[in-house]
Amino acid sequence: VEGYELHIVPHLLEIMSRFKPILEIEVAELTHKKAIIGWVQPLGYQVFYLENGQLRPFQLENPAHHHHIELYFLPKP
Repeated sequence: VEGYELHIVPHLLEIMSRFKPILEIEVAELTHKKAIIGWVQPLGYQVFYLENGQLRPFQLENPAHHHHIELYFLPKP
């Protein structure tokens, strides 16, 4: 769904809220990252990215995270 994240994710919110799946979404645009994170964090999700084989917390305020990156959304334990 490259480039259509903002069209697809809103349709997943009910599923995410109910079943708490783990999602991996490749997101290029910073505005798309902000929107998606704003939708999923209230559902109890944490946001990560992969670095050297390890999941690391994703931070919007970190300029290094503003480039094309795959985000991992995991429900909080």
